[in-house]
Amino acid sequence: MRAERFTALLYRQRWTLLALTTVHAFVLHYFVIGFPSWDGFTYRLPPVVELVQHGDFGMTRFNQWAFVGHLPFLELANLPFLYVFKLRGLYIGVPLVVYPLCVYAVYACGRELTGDPRSATFGAIAYAALPMVNQQPYAGYIDFILAALIAYFVYAVLRLRTTTRPGWSFVRVVVATVLVTMSRVHALYIVVVLTPCLIYPSFCQRTRWRVTVADRRGLWRALAAIALGAAPMIALQIYRFVHYGTPTYPLQFAVLGITIGNGKPALEHMRAGGVHDGSLLELGRAAIRGWIWLGRWPKIGFFDSREQGGGFVAWVAAPLLPTFVRRATRVERWLVVGCVVVSVLAHDFAIPRYAYTLVVALVVVIGRAMPALLEGGRRHRALFWFASVVLLAHGCRPEVDLLAIHRGGFSPRLNIASSPYADQTFVPFPDIHGRFVIIDGVAEGMVLPIYGADLDNEILETVPADALGARCAGLAAVLAREPTALFIDDKDETRDCQRTCQFTTTTGACRAYRIVPP
Repeated sequence: MRAERFTALLYRQRWTLLALTTVHAFVLHYFVIGFPSWDGFTYRLPPVVELVQHGDFGMTRFNQWAFVGHLPFLELANLPFLYVFKLRGLYIGVPLVVYPLCVYAVYACGRELTGDPRSATFGAIAYAALPMVNQQPYAGYIDFILAALIAYFVYAVLRLRTTTRPGWSFVRVVVATVLVTMSRVHALYIVVVLTPCLIYPSFCQRTRWRVTVADRRGLWRALAAIALGAAPMIALQIYRFVHYGTPTYPLQFAVLGITIGNGKPALEHMRAGGVHDGSLLELGRAAIRGWIWLGRWPKIGFFDSREQGGGFVAWVAAPLLPTFVRRATRVERWLVVGCVVVSVLAHDFAIPRYAYTLVVALVVVIGRAMPALLEGGRRHRALFWFASVVLLAHGCRPEVDLLAIHRGGFSPRLNIASSPYADQTFVPFPDIHGRFVIIDGVAEGMVLPIYGADLDNEILETVPADALGARCAGLAAVLAREPTALFIDDKDETRDCQRTCQFTTTTGACRAYRIVPP
């Protein structure tokens, strides 16, 4: 009976538990740990900061492939908080607003799928437990949001079956489809694959080999809402195909041997995630490293999605799979199969950070199976307690990350909150109210650190290295217009210019030069 009482307690206190874990992580990150990220500061957030400063995304300013054709859609969640709280607003918009909404979306999906609030609660806990990379929202990554948006899309479509307000449900599906498809260039294809996996078991029935539509009106309502919601991304991909030659630009479109355009190949993109080639053997090895067994212990910190980036959630889902298969409904089976098919086609199962649909599948499996274990014998209850302890223990990830700081595991950690560990972090560029000219990008695309904490610094323009001219003559016009501007040149391309070092980092490297007339 203790397991039943524990489950009932979790359900009664589900919102209190969410609030406590959110505040706990926020306090540790803001006051102690800092803002651990690389990609978040490199290209996820700079366009939004540029929008605050200049009124446009400024994506043509920087020498970074992701800026070309990138649409910062989900990242706009940070916009109002950056306006009000400046750079520290990054600690508010996603961690304290978007993250709880994501957990609720997963909860709503589980409740609609199973009709059991206990299953929904465990599914939401499983989602919150998945690190995927860099403490999820506290790192500047937006990837974890897409898994929740997919769950919300599933909820919206399934809700059409039982709703008493068809008009509002239609709007909900439209909104959910817009949010999912506009979040990533390939999310449209996720919707295309998942739609029949939801439509068929929800609105159709089969007698032997004969399939009939049980709810014709609901079917057409769902299809019309999905088509309407996907229309903006369809139009955008048609434009990209006409303008760039590939609908998923800046990535190359490639699936099932079909390749369109000359964008960045998906394999090259995945190499940064630890996948060295596209063979099934290598994909399998990467998946084991990311989900099951790192092979290098003790594991300290979940800052790298290539190394146990799924935490230990897959350890929980694997022994629960037989229980799920026995107890799952028709819709749940089709959904999990569809999610796995998407992940296999996209090869994203190898990297937890990119495995959006696989995350949804894990959440559905765990959510359905956990309450079912309560009806079994002693072994099932032992498995229930094992799964509960492992999932809830993931709430201590901030403490594990803090231990990683002491061991020197994180690099860099961009601490915008002046935590006590600032001397162990990569400190952003000083907030000196300066105006900057970037020479051929900054530190392999590292752009945002030169924005001060108050967002007072402004990037004027980017000068390609081949435009410097003899003894940097190409900078003369810029110098005439902006005599007090600083020239950011981490690659030392302006070494032939007459210049003086203006700011030096704690490591002794020059961070910005002032160009002086000859």
